[in-house]
Amino acid sequence: QTKSNRTGFIRQQRDAWQKEYDTLLSAAQQCDQAFGDKCKGLAEFYDRHRNLTEQRYAVMPERYSSNCYENRVLNDFSRLSNDLKTRDFGTPVKGDAETAGNRGRVVAELLLTPDERQLKAQLAVAKIEWKRSDWKGMPVEVRSNVGESGWGLQSQAVIFDLDNPAQFGQEQDNLRQCVWEPGLGLNTLATPSAADYFHRFGFNQSKVHGLIDGITGKDPRGQQHFGSGQGILNFITCEVDRGGKDNSMKCMDLGVKNIRLSLLNLVDLTADAWIKPAPPQLPTALTAFNSQQTVVAAQYAQQYSQLKQLTANKQMVSTAQARKAEAAKSFKKPVFQLPAQQQQLIKTRMKLTMPRPVKPMMPNRKSGSGASGHGPKIRRQRENPMSFAIVASVGDGWVRRRPRCVRLWP
Repeated sequence: QTKSNRTGFIRQQRDAWQKEYDTLLSAAQQCDQAFGDKCKGLAEFYDRHRNLTEQRYAVMPERYSSNCYENRVLNDFSRLSNDLKTRDFGTPVKGDAETAGNRGRVVAELLLTPDERQLKAQLAVAKIEWKRSDWKGMPVEVRSNVGESGWGLQSQAVIFDLDNPAQFGQEQDNLRQCVWEPGLGLNTLATPSAADYFHRFGFNQSKVHGLIDGITGKDPRGQQHFGSGQGILNFITCEVDRGGKDNSMKCMDLGVKNIRLSLLNLVDLTADAWIKPAPPQLPTALTAFNSQQTVVAAQYAQQYSQLKQLTANKQMVSTAQARKAEAAKSFKKPVFQLPAQQQQLIKTRMKLTMPRPVKPMMPNRKSGSGASGHGPKIRRQRENPMSFAIVASVGDGWVRRRPRCVRLWP
């Protein structure tokens, strides 16, 4: 419905502009015959208050310059994995520093969050000495009263940037008009509740995009693999127990599933929010001119200063106006400069069309009367190579040729 309404309004605006153009052309013809105060007022109105460029961009939708709906799969999460390797569990958040060969529960939650033009991944990992039979979906907490201990760490990295897609394994496309789709087009998972002392590691989210909740057997040593992840999280490998104190242990590997980037185009979002303005009308200054009234530019400027419905893209308007001003400035130069491409075209055409000097035909001394020494003598015609001068210069945009001259030597 919005598209249909906007298309209809564009047609109305086109017809109104055509009518204004025809009326203005008639006014210009009148002023060409007799330019008075009325014509001066109308000219001042159009020069100062009638911004047709802004009107155009306010009515017409902005064009696509970014391919936001192309299928893009994000499969490079090395930045997050490398950041994880630099982190460690440090000291316990609760309980003592020894696991003593008991089973260890590991909970990992992965959340993707847009941050302006970047997409960031936040990984929260909790390692708990577990002395209960059930663990799946249980609260992320430490029961120190029964001898449990708990550790936590957090890792974060930028996994995509709309302004620098090539750094993340994508083609260097222009994504200037693209924004993140709400929810990123990904399913979310409910998280188990977590104790307050785990919140500082990122366990304060009710929904995440990836989840792992696993447990080891007795006496786990070295890096332990926790697979069967849910959502976009595939696996994680962490150390959960060692001989003696278990401080400063690390997670050394992480697996994340491929993600399809879901983007929207700002042009579409702006178009969907479009509200139909009031019907277009002829400028009141032009109507007054046709009614033989004196046109005071400032008086009729209110018609467009109060039009709040037509809000143009200021950047597009300024760019278009700057382009027009630059073009107008080039015509004010003493000598109009041809574009370099056109100058090169002129040079090429001159090489193809430039007449080449041809030596005069000489009589065949071995045949005819000239060969026998009888008959009229023909004076030999010699060529001065410098007589064929054609000068072409396009350095200043002009082309000059010197007339062709042929000189006969005695």
